Amino acid sequence: MTDCISKPHKLLITIVDKGMGSEIVEKTKKAGCQGGTIIPGIGTRLESAGSFFGFTFDPEKDIVFSLMESDLAYEMLHKVSEEANLDKPGRGVAFLLDISTATGIAHLINQMQ
Repeated sequence: MTDCISKPHKLLITIVDKGMGSEIVEKTKKAGCQGGTIIPGIGTRLESAGSFFGFTFDPEKDIVFSLMESDLAYEMLHKVSEEANLDKPGRGVAFLLDISTATGIAHLINQMQ
């Protein structure tokens, strides 16, 4: 049988401007996360295409997935929000999803035993 995590986990998903994803992964690793996955994406905001009042917007985004034990999740969300200035408009978004089961992360399973 494949080893699966059974302890409660959360997935932190952060969407930020292209190039900021590695900073988010660094911040979460310093706060106790094992790592992260960065996937390129494209934003769909209307003003993202071209310019708006003389400002040019880049629609390219980094989408960062960070899996962590539930007890770290809210602190991690706060740290990511501070790092990326998510309290300011147009800076990005971060949210948490509950994960009930996962596999393929043997290093997490070994640390929990």
